[in-house]
Amino acid sequence: MSNTIISLLILNPNSSQSVTDGLKQVLVAPPGVKLDFYTAPKDAPTQIMDLTTGVQSGAVCFSNLQGDGTIEAYDGFLVCCCKVHYCSDSDIVG
Repeated sequence: MSNTIISLLILNPNSSQSVTDGLKQVLVAPPGVKLDFYTAPKDAPTQIMDLTTGVQSGAVCFSNLQGDGTIEAYDGFLVCCCKVHYCSDSDIVG
């Protein structure tokens, strides 16, 4: 059995910290998995209600995650959104 830890980023694609805080309370990592949490930057929409806010959020998140090297630091990503989110259609999801 491998001792490799899988590192996942739980991605809240809106800029509402309260959503991320809620995710931290309900998501429990299974054995061998490390969860880190991400809230979209302040210039992302506070909620995703339609195509426009979804695209805006996806662009802000992808730029932010790509720009600071976060994408390379994780084995996978879980986009947590009540709507179909455009980050899930990009190269972020691995």
